[in-house]
This record gives sequence, structure tokens and C-alpha cells, in this order.
Amino acid sequence: MNKRTNNKSKSTNNLVQIEKPGESNQENTGELIERLEDLNIISSLNNAMNEGKKLKEIIQLFSKKTKKLFSSLGATVYLLSEDSKYLIMQNSTLPRGIVKKVENIIRIKIPEVKISLDKESTYSRALGQMEPQIINNPEDIQKLIYDFAETVKLKNKILHKTFKKVTPKIYKLLKINSVLIVPLISSGKVIGVIDISRENPFRSSDLERFKSISGIITTAINKKIAEDRLKSFTLESNMILETGIDGMRVIDKDFNVLRVNNQFCKISGLSESKNLAKKCYESFPGEHCNKPTCPVKKIQSGSSYLERESKKVRTDGKVVPCIITIFPLMNADGKVTGMVENYKDITDRKKSEDALKKSEANFKETQKVANIGHWELNLSSNRFMWSDEIYQIFEISPKKSGVSYETFLDLIHPGDRDYVDKSYINSLGKKKPYSIVHRLFFKGGRVKYIQERYKTYYDGNGKPLRSIGTIQDITRKKKAEEEINNLAKFPSENPNPVLRVDYEGKIIYQNKACKNKLQNLKDKGGKYISKQITDLINNMIREKSEKQIAVDISSGKSVYEFSIKPIIKEGYTNIYGRDITERKKAQEDLEKSYINLQKTLNDVINTLASIIETKDPYTSGHQKRVAALSISISEEMGLDKDRIEAIGTAAMIHDIGKINIPASILARPGKISDIEYDMIKTHSQVGYNIVRRIEFPFPIADIILQHHERLDGSGYPEGLKGNDIVLEAKILAVADVVEAMSSYRPYRPALGMDKAIREIKKGKGKLYDGEVVEACIKVITKKGFKF
Repeated sequence: MNKRTNNKSKSTNNLVQIEKPGESNQENTGELIERLEDLNIISSLNNAMNEGKKLKEIIQLFSKKTKKLFSSLGATVYLLSEDSKYLIMQNSTLPRGIVKKVENIIRIKIPEVKISLDKESTYSRALGQMEPQIINNPEDIQKLIYDFAETVKLKNKILHKTFKKVTPKIYKLLKINSVLIVPLISSGKVIGVIDISRENPFRSSDLERFKSISGIITTAINKKIAEDRLKSFTLESNMILETGIDGMRVIDKDFNVLRVNNQFCKISGLSESKNLAKKCYESFPGEHCNKPTCPVKKIQSGSSYLERESKKVRTDGKVVPCIITIFPLMNADGKVTGMVENYKDITDRKKSEDALKKSEANFKETQKVANIGHWELNLSSNRFMWSDEIYQIFEISPKKSGVSYETFLDLIHPGDRDYVDKSYINSLGKKKPYSIVHRLFFKGGRVKYIQERYKTYYDGNGKPLRSIGTIQDITRKKKAEEEINNLAKFPSENPNPVLRVDYEGKIIYQNKACKNKLQNLKDKGGKYISKQITDLINNMIREKSEKQIAVDISSGKSVYEFSIKPIIKEGYTNIYGRDITERKKAQEDLEKSYINLQKTLNDVINTLASIIETKDPYTSGHQKRVAALSISISEEMGLDKDRIEAIGTAAMIHDIGKINIPASILARPGKISDIEYDMIKTHSQVGYNIVRRIEFPFPIADIILQHHERLDGSGYPEGLKGNDIVLEAKILAVADVVEAMSSYRPYRPALGMDKAIREIKKGKGKLYDGEVVEACIKVITKKGFKF
């Protein structure tokens, strides 16, 4: 018994000893096979990458290989969205037949899968822990399926509810009993996740095996993303270089020209091949070349960015004014290897600036000739501004310190101050301009007469915003009138014509001056005055008018002013004449000055408008079209002539501030960055700063400043709301939006007038003034306005 038992044990022991090496060999063989299979996947993926396969193709290959290797549906790859809020599916592993069955269950076509990474999401937990996970629990797997329903929650609430109800049914259909989730980690950062599922449970050995394989797909994804970005960057760089409005040139640290675009060739006057054959200072030299002030040398010395205005000289001797912007090119060690230069040809801008300066000079000169001073009072800030002519009229030195609004008020004649104050207050109350004559009082009792014209501008609620006025010295005119009155008291000695006639025009009395100077004034042998005067007297008598009126009559080369006053009770009329030939000439000169003033003002406006069109040719005509629509809206709203003129003027130059924005941003066909958009938003303030120096008779600068403000305060630059925005700016804002949407832009085609109208309707009362929107829609849809 014992012997048999021992034999059996021995036999058993021997059997174990014999079988163990076989088991070990079997295990080693299995590991070797798995290793070879893994190497096969890695080799296949490497070959695909070397062959330049697309990312989608590489992922499909990876999924196909893992499907066979792990007896699964295949590996599904998800990549993080740019904002890291979603996982976006890159490939689908479900057979088409199963997909159709699922779609039949939910009765809706499955959309693009985009899984939200909220805190409760299974994927979110796996990414947060940055560790692979095996899920074998049916409830957890159903929760994972339900995460797909969250994908469509925002897009289709009905689909979301349906998906939620039928999740158990879908779970049974898919026959998924185990899910393996492996985060894709590159340089310590998660870029996505791999999901592989099958019917049989995954083991920890599967997990370890899959982790090693997942590294190659992570590398492949990173490489393809980097390649795609590089291609995109290269295409964008080439597009910017070749289609840019500005000239661009790339040079190395030894001043050799490496690359130029077509625009640079036009600016420099040399072909691409000739530019590349020379040093930068040889092909297109400037005043800073080969000097310590050379911008290239400054970049080499450590400057990170440089911009300056410079005059460059072409080979044909033509001088080209440019704004040059230079950026360094650096290697991985941070050393400068070259530079990129951007050349903006500002020849046209320089011409426009010179024309603008000339127009401003003419404008100032016309003011001096007309002897008219301008003043402006901001009623919100109580800020008072005046022109140089005001100094002259009030006899105040421009160098005197402490000059203010009160300084000018103190010079008003004490006897006229109440009259001036009442006139101003009545004008505000009635919202009408006034024209008054009053006196200034100086030391020693000297008096000066001035003609003051004034107008106040109001917002949409009738709140006064600013008062604008002109002042003209009319002392000589007043003294001349007083002289006429004084001379009339001594007719015989008066050097000017004085006569008395009856109702029939017969001359009762005439002094020596009348006898000697005005033969053509008389009729019927010198005994009667002309029929023109007789008819005028008779008309006055019929109207029982004894007031004195004046009429101008030419006599040869001279012009006389006659003051006529019928004395009805006495049956005669007194006529007092005065030679006003010089005054008439002065009046004609003054009228010419006003015409020149208006022409100069129009030249200023057109010059300003042409500046921005030169800068931004893609929106050429935009300002004129906005002006046309703004004027039509203003007329429909029943605004007065002056306000309509102000709106039209402001609209013509409302984008002048874009002169400060690089043309490469204005003309870019693609999206711009937040920083570039913030730069564009400065154009309202820049436009205000440019225009406020010009003495327009209207608040043009404020309209330009506020034309991007919105009723709810979401506009810029100051975020004004409601009634803080002037009505003129509200009108310009609506016209600007409608024109911009209905016209072509470099970054999009024209959207059309219908979309533009829908936009202002949508923003009515929130972004845009309701009355303005209604007027705009009416002039377009009912009155046939077209750009």
C-alpha cells in the first residue's frame, strides 16, 4: 500500500517535474507571440506615418489591428477639443448594421459624437486620474453609453430623452461586457483617450499590454497634428507674404536677402531675382543704412520689435516714404538668425497729409480774411474752446495765462450783459439759434460792436450737449451807420446825397452832393427821381409804413445806399444817400471768402475720406455709401438741415481713425486675433483725436467717437448707454451696420440687404435706436433706397 502510494506520488511528482518545463515554454511562447503582434502594430503605424498617411487613416489602421488582437470591436480614439471641454470621436468601431439598429431604436440618425467632460463623466474621471481603467460592471457600462446621449443634449433634446430611455436596450444589442479606457498622454498632458470594448472581460494583463501599444498612437497623433499645423502655418505664411498689401522681405543676420513678396518688388522697383542677388542695403537703401541707427543692427543687438518711418531710394532714384516694421527670427537657443521686414508704402498718405495741411491752412486764412472767430462750449464738461480770431476780437494775448469762458464774459459791455444772457436763455428754451449785436467794453471807455451767431445741439431727449457760435467784429459797419444818421441832420453840408420828394417823385429839395453825383438817379430833366424809387415810396405809403428802409442803387462805377423814410402826414419823403462802393466790394470779398471757406471745408472732408480709402481699398466707397443712407434716414426722421449736414459730414469720414490700423489687418481674408480686434476698436478714438482739431461748425468729432456705441452699453470705446449717445451717432451706427453687412469684405462675401435688415430688427431697442431702425427700414423697403 505504502509502496504503491509512494510510487504514485513519485509518479505524480515526476509528472509535475516533466510538465512544468512544458508549461513554461508554452507561456514563453505566448508572450513571444504577443510581443511579435505588438511589434507588428507598432511597425504598421510607423510605416503609415513614414508614408505620409492622414491622421484618420492612421487611426483606422490602429483600430483594425487592435480589433483582431483583442477580439474586440476595435479601438475608438477621442481627442480633446481646443477648449478642453469635449472629447471628439475620430473614428467609429461599430459595424454599420449595428449602427442602423441603434438608429432604428432611437428613430434619429446618430450625429457627430462630441462628449462633454463634466465632473460626472466616466471619461472625465479617467482623464483626471491619468490612469487606464477597466470597466466590467454592467451599470457602469450603461452609464458610459448614456454619456453619448449627453452629446446631443444641446442640439436635440428629443434625441437626448429617447437615448436615455433606450440605453438598456442598446446595451443588450451591443453585447459589450467589458470596456478598457486608456488616456493618451504626451509630455505630461492629456491629449485624448482610447476606448476599446468587447464581450469577454478584459484582464489586467490586457491593460498592461494595451498601455505599451497606446504610446505609438499617441506619438502618431502628436506628429500628424504638428505636421498639419506646420502645413497650415506654411500656407498661411505664404498667403500673407504673397497676397499682402504691404511689402515683405526676409534677410539673414549678414544682411543677405532670402525672400521677398510681389509687393516688395513693386515698392523697391527690382525683380525678385535682383533683390535676392543683393544685400538689403544695396537693393533698397535708406538714410539709416550702414549707420548705428540701422534698424537691422538694433534687432541684432537685442530689440524684439522695431517700427519707424524711413525714406527709401529705388535704383531709378525715386524716393519712397515707408513705415518699416521688423521682427527677429530666432533659433531654438534664442539667437537671432535673421529678420522679417514689413514695408508699408505711405506715398499716397503723405500726399493726403500735405493736402490736408494745405486745406487747414486755407481754412485758417479764410477765417482771418472774414474776421470771424469760432467758439464752442461743452455743456456737460463746461469746457470752452475758441479760435485765434476770438483772441484778436476780444484783444486778449494768446500768451496770457488763465484765459477762460469768464474772461470773455467780463468784456461784454455792462449795459448789454442782461440782453446777452436773456438772448442765450431764450434760445435754449425755444431750441432755436439766435443772431444778436452787442458791445464789448475796453479800458478807457472804448467800445467795440460784435455780431454774434449761435446754435445749441441737443440729444434725443432734448438735453443740451454743446453750444457753437461765431463772432464777427462789425464796429466799422456800426460807425458808418452812425455817420449816416449824423450827416442826415445837416443836409446842406453833407458830402453824401440828401433829398426830399413828394408822392409823385418830384424833387422838393436836394443838396449839392445830390446835384453833382447822382444825375442818373433823376428823371424828367432832373426834376423827378427815378421810377424805381417812386414806386418804392408809393408802396410804403399804401402800407402806411413810416419806417426807414435801405435800397442799393448803382450810379456808374459807384454804388449808393439810400435810406428812405416817408413822412405820411407831411406828404413828403426824405431820402439819404451814402456811397457804399467800398463796402460793396468788401461784401463781395466777404462772400467770396465764405465760398472759399465752404470749399475748403469740403476739401478737408474729401481729403480725410480719401486717406482711409487709400489705406483700406477693399472698403472703398464704404464711407460715401454710409453717408448716403445716413442722410436718407435723417430726412425720413424730419431732422433740420444743419443736423442732416452734420450727419452726412461725419459719415463721410467716420472711419478716418483706421489710418492707424495696419493694412495687413484691415485686408486680411481670415479671422483676426483678439489683440488685432482690440487694435481695430481704437479707430473711433483715433478718429476723434484727428477730427477734433478741425473747427467744424458741427460736433463731428463726437459723432465719430460714438458711432460704435450701443444702447445697452456693449459698444466701444466708452461703453455709453441710451441717451448718453448723441442721436447723430445712433443714425450713423445703423447705416454703418447695414452697409457693412450688405457689402463684400475680404473675409466674407456680401450678406445682402435682407440679412442686414434682419440684424437691425433683431437689435432694435437693445443695440440700435428704435426710431432710427424704423426710419432705415422704411427708406429701404418703401422708398427704394439703394447704395
